[in-house]
Amino acid sequence: MLPLASGFEFAIQPATTPPGASYAVGYGGLEYFVSSIANSDGNSYLSVWAMTNTSSLATSSPNLALTRIIVPTLLYSDPPSASQRPGPLPYGSTLSPPGVEALIGASFGASYNDCRMLSVAYTGGRLYATFATLVSDENGNSLAGAAYVVFSPTFRGVLAATALRQGYLLVKNNNLLYPAIGVNPQGWGAVAFTLVGPDYYPSAAFVTIDARLLALGSFATGSAVQLVAPGAMPEDGFTGYPNAGFTEQGAARWGDYSTAVASGDGSIWMVTEYIPNAPRTPLANWGTFLTQVHAIIGGN
Repeated sequence: MLPLASGFEFAIQPATTPPGASYAVGYGGLEYFVSSIANSDGNSYLSVWAMTNTSSLATSSPNLALTRIIVPTLLYSDPPSASQRPGPLPYGSTLSPPGVEALIGASFGASYNDCRMLSVAYTGGRLYATFATLVSDENGNSLAGAAYVVFSPTFRGVLAATALRQGYLLVKNNNLLYPAIGVNPQGWGAVAFTLVGPDYYPSAAFVTIDARLLALGSFATGSAVQLVAPGAMPEDGFTGYPNAGFTEQGAARWGDYSTAVASGDGSIWMVTEYIPNAPRTPLANWGTFLTQVHAIIGGN
């Protein structure tokens, strides 16, 4: 177990390598990780980690070494909990007093989410990382959004990494929750998330990314968020109502997950939490949407 010495140890995300891509090699096997800092009121550094001699895990005497460096990046901080489009609350309305539509947060009763690293992909010698952050739209609204960073890591006895590309993903007046990135061996991929706010019930959405010409300085994100499963109504589960057993009215629990991975044919499979138009349990109405997106040759 790693001691929480610097703050970067609280949630370390390992890099996954898509089918058909080359793994990091040398030094007995190499695995990269990326992490953000815990409880961030504002930070502009991420940690890149390297674990060497991973081949020893297949022996009776594992002998691993873990190295960490701090890399300057864009500014990020803990995002706020997300508001929802007003709508019916079939469960909340049965409570006494009736439940009030909750914000969506990371933990029971919390008024904010966190900016832990949520996904990391390694392909083509690059690390692609995504995590949640506070963003501001053109009207100055403080929202939950996504940050992405593309690193160029090297390990030659000493770990080094630089941020090649980085930026924010946001939707005016609305929130993006739990971004996860998947990238295929050619450098094309997508970032999945929940889209929610005054204009949307919790919905499954994504945006594409294209780093196929990154070596030539080209990197692009899709020009628009693609909505693949519109939410049918607000989150209306027991975690958002203090009179359903919680001691404070804050934010309803939202599942802390999205997933995006590349498959063998180069497409990206994404899993995102949303509110479906489907039968619900007595105490919760969230669901999970599975999406597959294929690269378009020559663009997004």
